[in-house]
Formats: sequence, structure tokens, C-alpha cells
Amino acid sequence: MAAQLHSKNTQTSAAIVATLTTALEHHKAGQLAVAEVMYRNVLAASPENFDALHMLAVIAHQAKQPADALKLFEKAFTRNSRHLALLVNYGSALREAKRVDEALALYKRALKIDPNSYEALLNNALCLFDKKDFDSAEKYYRRCLVIKPNDAPVLTGLANTLKCKDDWRTALYYYEQAILHDPNYAHAYVGMGEVLVDRRLMNTALLMYERAFVLEPRNDLARSFHAKVMLSNGHFDKGWHSYEGRFKYADDRVRRRDVPPMYWDGEPLDGKTIQVWTEQGIGDEILYASMIPDLVERAKGGRVILECEQRMIPVFARSFPEVAVRATDKSSFAADSADGVDYQIAIASLGLYFRPSISSFPNHAGYLKADPAQVSAIKARYGPGPLIGISWRSNGNIALKKSTALIDWAMVLKQTGATFVNLQYGDCKEDLARVRAELDVEIIDDPLVDPLKEMDAFFNQVAAMDLVISTSNTTVHAAGALGVPVWLVLQRAGGVLWYWFHKRLDNPIYPSLRLFRQTQDVSATQHWSQEPLGQVAEALRGWITDKVPLSK
Repeated sequence: MAAQLHSKNTQTSAAIVATLTTALEHHKAGQLAVAEVMYRNVLAASPENFDALHMLAVIAHQAKQPADALKLFEKAFTRNSRHLALLVNYGSALREAKRVDEALALYKRALKIDPNSYEALLNNALCLFDKKDFDSAEKYYRRCLVIKPNDAPVLTGLANTLKCKDDWRTALYYYEQAILHDPNYAHAYVGMGEVLVDRRLMNTALLMYERAFVLEPRNDLARSFHAKVMLSNGHFDKGWHSYEGRFKYADDRVRRRDVPPMYWDGEPLDGKTIQVWTEQGIGDEILYASMIPDLVERAKGGRVILECEQRMIPVFARSFPEVAVRATDKSSFAADSADGVDYQIAIASLGLYFRPSISSFPNHAGYLKADPAQVSAIKARYGPGPLIGISWRSNGNIALKKSTALIDWAMVLKQTGATFVNLQYGDCKEDLARVRAELDVEIIDDPLVDPLKEMDAFFNQVAAMDLVISTSNTTVHAAGALGVPVWLVLQRAGGVLWYWFHKRLDNPIYPSLRLFRQTQDVSATQHWSQEPLGQVAEALRGWITDKVPLSK
């Protein structure tokens, strides 16, 4: 909070100035209720008083009342649009409301007033980080360090920015500097833990997260990251419990719904109705749906409702005929009516009850089902096989780290004796054309299948494959859930998710999955070497020979 009174208001009486001064003292002491009453008393006497409007807006912002805060900030802004502290505080409220461009405009005004305003520089850096303009964010963080060279939050912010720029070595240096200057700054340990996880240094990362817990027992971001490392290492007993912390920090894809209905805590479900709602992305919906059969078994004599993304309804309805499947509105996280529903639970939280250890994962041949008639029609349309589906890139926050260029698959695609099929979602016509022109390889691209619009046709297409080869994306989850043989090409650093586990070449969630892990280190700006694709090419050569004997 930047706080100062607007002393140039000549129309303010001495009594009001005294009240404002006392109110600000209470405010700084954390006595917000007392300060709020005093600010409102000032407004009762002087409805347009800038200081009272400004500081009431700050209190509303601190109390997590964004609508009230923004209204008060706007009104104060009309009274004085050149007040430095107001510009900083108003910008902070706009940033939290995800109105980042408006916040940046206010910080631009603030920096014209005072180019060395530490608060304006820091908040500007935070906004630029939000916009993923990491080069500009770095510049502003470095300007902050000129003013406060030993400030742990700024050193950590700079380290976070460098981490996002894939300069992990320099990021580690600044995390270390932050800890050196403030050994009690928990966020630096959390950030360092993230870098160490990316470098697959799991045990050291766990120490960083555990140190953050000691310093901030309510640091749910650290707890969630810690959970993912524990799960990745197969420590499910502790991992699932820590993973519940995801609700307290995460973005709009992960929210804990209100009650009623009450959250299920493992109680008997005979004669009861339980509502399960999916979370995160499509791949996560597919992954955690592996536990729906367990829930159905537990709820014999009861009823299971599964809420999922609209595109997944046909697949889930066919695969789980005992379950009532319906669409969920992920833009709203209010509780549904409790009428007829006894319990609710987020789908990933089922792990607490059904996946306590590696041995609890079932050895299935596919828990999701395709349409047999459509699968046969696709096989006939594509012609003789064997059919090998390929997918090479991902969407989302860490898409770049999980993606490759299709042209880099040359040693795979030049294998003869098989037919390659495009399973990549999104527009990839240029990728296919380049492979056709440079490698003389024709890849089937079916215009009747678009997983971004309809998942059912995509599942049928994947089920028609003899083998799927992919980087980490939804295609892998679809193939694994269908029981189709799938080879996952996995990079060494960055974008490695817990459910691919640590060092394993198989996968307990998807028995049909085989992993090809990159073991070679790469430069700070490079995610991939040719090593894993070379391994895939060699394995594929033998696979094709087995599928298509030389006598043919």
C-alpha cells in the first residue's frame, strides 16, 4: 500500500486533516475497521474529499472487495489524476482484476511524475510479467534493483522472469541472492524449487518447498508444487493430501466449489448421489477419469453424476453407462442446487481414496471406449496400415517446452512400411506441407476430425491407430485411456508433468504407454535434442519389421 495524504487540498478544514491523519495511523497499524469508520466520517462532512476516497479504496482493495475498491479508486482518480500513490494503488487493483493494460497505463502516468518511483517500477514489472512480456519485465526489475539492490521480492521477481525466459542458471543465481539477503523470504525457495524440478533435481526441490512451509505454513503454492513432486516420485499417501492446496492458489481452471452439497470424505455411498466435476484441461479430464470406474464400484446402490467439458460428453457417456454425464460451465464455480445430491468432489481429489500407492493403479486395457463402427470406417478410409498417428506440439502455459517442429521428426517419418496419420490438433497445414516438400513424406490429414470442436471423432480416430507417437499433450491421454499403444517423447527440462513420473519408462496410469526420455542436457534456450526422436526411430524400425514381415 502506497499511502500519503493530499496536503495541497486548501478546502480541507483542520478538523478533517486531523481525522485523516489519525485514520491513516490506524490504517498503517492494521486497524482497518477503525480507519474505515474515520474515513467515512470525513466523507460525510466532505463527500468529495480525495484522501478519504483514496484510502477507503485502499481498504476495500485490502479486504478483497474488488468492485467497491475500483469504484472508489475511479472516483478518487477523477478528483486528482496526478497523485502518485493513487496511481500505484489503483493500478494494483486493476491488475488483480486482470485489467492489466489499464494498470500499465496508470503506471506510465506515475513514472512520468517520478521516473524513479520504486512502487511504480515494481508494479509495472509485475504487469509486464502477467502479459508474458518477459524482456520488458526484466528491464523494470533491473531498474528496481538499482534503487534497492538487496530487495528479496525484486530479486525473486527477476529470477521468476529469467526462469520464464529459460535462463535457468541466471535465475538460480538471483534466487540464491534473494535468500542470501532475506533467508526468511519463502517465495524465493518456491521459485528455486520450480527450477530444480525442471532440472529433475527432485530431492533438492523438495527441500526448498519444505523450507517454504516452515516459513509460511499457509503457502499453498509451495504445498501444491511439493505435492506434484511427491506424486511424481510415487509417494501418493502424502502427495494427494498436499495436492488439495491447488484450490487456494490456482487459476480459473481450478476452483473449489461452494457447499452444499457437502464434499465427499470417503463416506459410504450406498443409496447416495455424488456429483464429480472435472478440472483443468481436457488431458486432465481424461487422466483423472481413470478413477470413475472405482467410484462407480464404491457407489453401488447409489448414483454418480459426472460434469465435464461439453466435447467429452459422448466419450464419457459411452464409456461409463452407469454414470449420468452432463456439461459443466467452467466460467461459474458456484455450487449447484443440493436437491437430490448428497456429496460433491473434484475429479483429481478422487486420488485420495482410490490411488494411495502405485499398486492401486489397475492394469487395464482401456477405460474409455470408442465407437467400433466408426473405428472400422476410419480404418477403411485410411487404407492399409499399419497406421501410426503422430502429434508434435501442445497448447497452454508451457506449450513451447512440450512442443517440437514436425520437420525435426525426419528420422521417424522416413521409416518405410507404415502409414502416418496426423493427430495434431489445430492448424498444421504448413507443417505437413513442409514435410511433404522436404522429406517427400505424405501424412494423412483427415478433414472430418477436429478435436478442438469434437472429441468423439478424435477418439475414434485414435482408436483406429496401431501405434501413436506424440509429445506430451491430449493425444497421449486419449491413446492411453483407450489402451492404444502410445510412445511419448519427453524432454528433459521444463513442462514435465507429475503423471509422467520420475525416470520411469512405463506408466502405471496408462499401461499401453512407453516413454522415450531425453537424458542429454541442452542450452538455456533449447528444450530438445535429437536424442529421444533418434531412439523412437530405432524402436520404430523394429516395430514395423514385426508388424510387416519381410515375406510380405
